[in-house]
Amino acid sequence: MKNDILIASVIAAIFALAVIAGALTPLGVKKSLVESTESYLSPVNETFKEMTSKGEAGYVLLGLYTLILYNNLRVAVVDLLLGFTIVIPIAIIGFNGYVIGAFLTYGDVIRNAILLLPHGIVEVAGILYSALLGLRVGMESLRKLRGMKSNVRLALSSSCRNFKWVIVLLAVAAFIEVFVTPLLFAVYILLTGGQGLNISLG
Repeated sequence: MKNDILIASVIAAIFALAVIAGALTPLGVKKSLVESTESYLSPVNETFKEMTSKGEAGYVLLGLYTLILYNNLRVAVVDLLLGFTIVIPIAIIGFNGYVIGAFLTYGDVIRNAILLLPHGIVEVAGILYSALLGLRVGMESLRKLRGMKSNVRLALSSSCRNFKWVIVLLAVAAFIEVFVTPLLFAVYILLTGGQGLNISLG
């Protein structure tokens, strides 16, 4: 739609600024963020470890793929359905950018880049596109509230039709995260003798 270029530009700017803000966050805050995330994921990790020890590695990979895809799709659906608020998609964009910036620059940057970027580029593309679809509806809703010519129904139907590409992107990202990223990380560890390069920005 005609406003898509403007919306995409705003989304890109907000995401970029959020990444920079995350990267510039004090080390102590980054550490707390990483530790809280690890604590949150600890029960899931323990479950997967237990299943792996029982020889159920295939189920672990399938379960991990399903969990990652479900969580990302949930965010994307919120972007779409609550796009009319405008604030929610922008908040999601900002939060994701901030977290990525903080995680990427905490500790060994090369290690973090290998763990985040292969799937993260595709995943972020999917999340940002879902935000665009939601904001497309939000902008039309705002125009209607201001008494301007708008077509909220058309924007919503168009966004719902295009949401299939969000699903594709997030499905590919989850596949890369589960099946490709660990292999790339294993190669990195092998080439660096198990220590990594320990290039830090903090």
